[in-house]
Amino acid sequence: MIRERNIKFSIVLLLFIPLLTCIDAYADKKLRCGIKCGINLSSYIAPDNTEHYLSVGSAGSSYSPTAIYAASVSFRFNKFLTLQTEILNVRRKYNVKYENLVQGSGDYYSQSSTWDGFQEIAYLEFSFIVKTMLLVSGKEVCKPYIGMYQANLLERKYKYDFAYVAKNSEGEVTESYEKTIKDQLADVKEIDNGFILGSEFSLSKILKPLFLDVRLTMSMDKINENTLPGSVKNFSVICFLGITYWGI
Repeated sequence: MIRERNIKFSIVLLLFIPLLTCIDAYADKKLRCGIKCGINLSSYIAPDNTEHYLSVGSAGSSYSPTAIYAASVSFRFNKFLTLQTEILNVRRKYNVKYENLVQGSGDYYSQSSTWDGFQEIAYLEFSFIVKTMLLVSGKEVCKPYIGMYQANLLERKYKYDFAYVAKNSEGEVTESYEKTIKDQLADVKEIDNGFILGSEFSLSKILKPLFLDVRLTMSMDKINENTLPGSVKNFSVICFLGITYWGI
C-alpha cells in the first residue's frame, strides 16, 4: 500500500511540475487570466439602524466570515499600469443578536424576547480596477490598486433562533417557548455600487503566478430601499489567494 501511495505521489508530482512551468511562462504576458478564492468579512455601516430582524442593517449585527470566489482578466500596459476586470460570487453574512425586554403585570410581569441568528445577502459582482506597482530600491513590494464594483442581488435572507420567556413578579417562569424564524429580507436594493481599495502581493519568486490579494470595499449609496428610513451600507475586508493560469 505504501508503494502504491508513493507511485501515485510521483505521478501527481510529475504532472504538477510541468503545469507550474507552463503557468510560470505566462506570468509576464500582457493579457492574463486568473482565479482566486478567499475569506470575506462583512459588516453594516448603519449609524441610525434599529433593532428589527426583518430589516437589513439591524442593530446588534457583527462580522461573520464567508467564502468568496472570483475570476479575473487583466491587461498590463507597462509595469506601472494594469487594467483588470473581475466577476465575483460574493456572500455577505452578518451575525445578529439582541434582546427585547417588556414590563407587564401578573404572570407576565417580565417578558423577554431574544433573536440570535444571521442576515445574509448574496451578490454577483462585477469590478473594474486600476493597478500599479510599488518599488523600493528597484524591487517590487506590492501592486496597489483602486476601483469600483457593481453588485447584482442574488439572494437576501435571515434566520434566527427565537426565544420567549415570561415571568411573574416573583421571578417564576410562567411561559416560555423557542422557534426558528427564517424568511427573505424585503428591503434590500437590487444593485449595490461601491469603491475598492486594495493591494496584491507576489508570494514566491519561483511560483510567480501565486499571489495574495487584500482589499477593502464599501458601498457608495445605501443598500436599503429609498422608501425606508435610515441609511445602511456594506463594508467588507476581503483576503484572496489566487493564481494566474493563462496569458498571451
